Amino acid sequence: MKKTFINYPVAAICFAALLILPSPGIAEKSSRPRTTVNTPSAPLRHPPEEAPKKSVSAEKWSQMAAELLRIKELRNPKLALECANKALSINPSYPPAYLNRGSAYMMLGQPEKALADFDQTVKLNPGLSQAYFNRALACEALGRYRDATDNYTVVIESNPNDAEAYVRRGAAFFDLHEDAQACKDLEKACQLGLCAPLDQARENQLCPKNNH
Repeated sequence: MKKTFINYPVAAICFAALLILPSPGIAEKSSRPRTTVNTPSAPLRHPPEEAPKKSVSAEKWSQMAAELLRIKELRNPKLALECANKALSINPSYPPAYLNRGSAYMMLGQPEKALADFDQTVKLNPGLSQAYFNRALACEALGRYRDATDNYTVVIESNPNDAEAYVRRGAAFFDLHEDAQACKDLEKACQLGLCAPLDQARENQLCPKNNH
């Protein structure tokens, strides 16, 4: 009978992390600094994980990866990467594992690999808006600002009240020297309650000083 190989040191550490961490949630915010306007730091978004089964399932490994990325005090992207790899070795078609592995690659400063995983996430689950948001972040890191705006647009179409997505898309438009569209996005974000980026853009004379 073929035996399944388990890296026990990795498994032990991952399970220990899972036992002491709270339930999954939204990742801590992290992004590269902008030069045109201070955008709110963008989180690498994660889908809600299903309750893990008792066996070492792909869902459980993926949940552990998400937790190791989410909790600031115990954040360990390298270990999260290993946990995501374990999940994918069990189920190569599990979208959250690709999303979590891509997030780990982003934290490790490898946006090219992250982008490949986010592409795979979208391929497997085209309706997962978190994947488009994260893919936009990876595109920004690679200087692919037009691709970034396209992905943020998908996020906005999914949730027209996502103020952060408007701000991030606006920042990408600034990088494309499309200031009018950028200011329009910042104004929309302000209408949704996120006004600091627009205020700063006006102070820096990037956007006209109108009342909001």
